[in-house]
Amino acid sequence: MTDDAKQLFVADRVQALAAVELTRRHHLTVKETKQGAGLDLHVYIGREDKVCVLLFTMRNERAYFAWLAEPVLASGAPKLAHRTKTECVELTVELLDQVVGWYDAVETVLIA
Repeated sequence: MTDDAKQLFVADRVQALAAVELTRRHHLTVKETKQGAGLDLHVYIGREDKVCVLLFTMRNERAYFAWLAEPVLASGAPKLAHRTKTECVELTVELLDQVVGWYDAVETVLIA
């Protein structure tokens, strides 16, 4: 197998892993990015704001997560704190629940 074929194979597996992990929740929409964007997929959480980075690797078949704009509570109101440095942690179901839960809380505040 050539190096190009290996890279395509790994890229396809990464996208398949991402699709399996992320499409289990109805809140998330997964879209492929344009070639040369430096990213493979965009994941939207009920809307189209880019707030996090997701990294999927075939080396250990795991997913990692880092905030670009981290949800915080400031004076009891949900806000986004923009980060200049990303620190990846393993993406778990519990972490994904927290991310989606923050958006649910924001929606409740905005509608109230």
